[in-house]
Amino acid sequence: MGELIAQWPFLRTWELARAHKRGEAVPVRWSQLREAAACAPHTGLHDLVEAAFTHERLRVLSPGRSMHWLTFSRRAAPPICHDLPRAMPLGSGRYRVRLADGRLHELGTAAETVVVILEGLPDGAFPRC
Repeated sequence: MGELIAQWPFLRTWELARAHKRGEAVPVRWSQLREAAACAPHTGLHDLVEAAFTHERLRVLSPGRSMHWLTFSRRAAPPICHDLPRAMPLGSGRYRVRLADGRLHELGTAAETVVVILEGLPDGAFPRC
């Protein structure tokens, strides 16, 4: 990639692209998500992302955002997995979790939300190459 940029200076690259090439996309996606969430602490996303990040089982999954949902995937590149729970801040310290079967849970804290996410992970919810 560096050779292309050296040859054609108008090309740009992003840290996530370089991380994909190194096989380190998931940690970079977490870092970028945590930075973005820290810029909007009033939305509840920051608390949710930080609570999720404390759990190793979630840190190995690739985090993302789809509309207002915090998503998780076994893959760092699309297509994302649709069989993993997703969560959304609702405001006023409340959160919603959608499980793969469509069930919804409303919870009062980010920590409670993460517990429901962890309980909703299917067997074998780990990254696949």
